[in-house]
Amino acid sequence: TAQVAYARILETLGEGREALRWLEAAIDLGLPRDHELDARRRSAQHLATLGRLAEARVHLVKALELSPDDATARAMLA
Repeated sequence: TAQVAYARILETLGEGREALRWLEAAIDLGLPRDHELDARRRSAQHLATLGRLAEARVHLVKALELSPDDATARAMLA
């Protein structure tokens, strides 16, 4: 979860590409469900900003697998 916290600091500093790297590293190591859901939504947002829509979609689909009723992930996917 420290990696996610660091990613949030990077986001605040406008370093979305670097934040994405830390978010995806945290996901790869394993996170509690709620933290993974948030990290996947944030990753998807950064990827979409970079024009990497197919990769963003993968994160959102996985977020919905974690929480099928997640309105935020569903709206982002739409």
